[in-house]
Amino acid sequence: MSFESYLQAATAEGPNRTLPGVVVVAANKSGITYKHAFGTQSIDPNSPLVNKPFAADTALWIASCTKLLTAISILQCVEKGLLDLDADLSDILPEFKTLKILTGFEGETPVYKKLERKITLRALLSHSSGFGYAGFDPKLEKEVLSRGVKVEMTGDLMEHISLPLLFEPCTSWSYGVGIDWAGLALERVTKQPLSAYMDANIINPLGMTRTSFKLLSRPDILAARSDMTLRLPDGSLTPSPTHVFPDDSKDDYGGAGLYSCAEDYIKVLIDLLQDDSKLLSAASKEELFKQQLSAESKTALNFLLYGDYEENKSGEIGEKFLGGLPAGTEVGYSVGGLLVEAVNGAGPNRRSKGALSWSGLPNLHWMIDREKGVALFYANQLIPPGDLKASEAFATFEEAIYQGKL
Repeated sequence: MSFESYLQAATAEGPNRTLPGVVVVAANKSGITYKHAFGTQSIDPNSPLVNKPFAADTALWIASCTKLLTAISILQCVEKGLLDLDADLSDILPEFKTLKILTGFEGETPVYKKLERKITLRALLSHSSGFGYAGFDPKLEKEVLSRGVKVEMTGDLMEHISLPLLFEPCTSWSYGVGIDWAGLALERVTKQPLSAYMDANIINPLGMTRTSFKLLSRPDILAARSDMTLRLPDGSLTPSPTHVFPDDSKDDYGGAGLYSCAEDYIKVLIDLLQDDSKLLSAASKEELFKQQLSAESKTALNFLLYGDYEENKSGEIGEKFLGGLPAGTEVGYSVGGLLVEAVNGAGPNRRSKGALSWSGLPNLHWMIDREKGVALFYANQLIPPGDLKASEAFATFEEAIYQGKL
């Protein structure tokens, strides 16, 4: 079965449908080489979008795909001398002076210990700072609820990111709110909202006409937005009762807040393939594609993805969240995303060593392979994150591109 037949079948209306609308885009240095969308913008028979085709300009909540643009923004500020990747951030972010490490609980009461090490932008961007996500870590969730704070994103950034650490910086790895803190540091040194900075330095220079943090001030994006779909525990699909991220967020979440579309996002990836990037100097681009973790943190990352522990008995965490990367593929992390470290890359017909990638909560995936000159973007609006069917679809797309079938 061809790739297109496979996704047409997966997104076809009916009881055998396994995916909501999907869009895929591939590119090289010269521009887009393949673009196709499948399915519709809603599976809800009562939605006006139920018969509207999914498209490359369909507006999407890109969630953690925001992180790449925030990392680029930080590196630009380093170039300008406004920020330093290795400086102690407690002067810019005085909230860090009172940070503590959560060690556990005595009954229902959280127990903390003093933080000994400094927190840097390099640690925040590579998820080795000690910050986690309350929604992903049961210990943090319990701590947050003990303070009467909501776990879900409400649009109040400080409420969302005011968390204790899980470990001393650079001693382990935990996916978390570090990049939201990095975005806040940028706001303080540039004296402007992250959205304004990003508009001036990434979005407008690249001609990204459907990308913004400010959904309600952009009726064109709101009108073009896809519905969200929920996969139930039995594997079936149903309309989601929520879009997950609040439409009226008052703050700019550097880790999760952007809306965009496939045609816009691929422009960032194409720019990073160029020898002469509009966004970053050659030195900054090398920093973006460099493994940044300590040996301890890298070991922790690979164990989280591929290790044998209670929540990962099937070994699927890496496969689900990394776009179907084969289990055991050695990886590291840069200031902008996950790096393939294995000598042979991800195997036959997959990305090379040094390829950079990450994902977004509603099952989006992006990847840049500078060695092969390939950039890929895949998007659903499907929850919960880490959907195996979506990861399989992205892996099938990647293989088809590398095999020259598309």
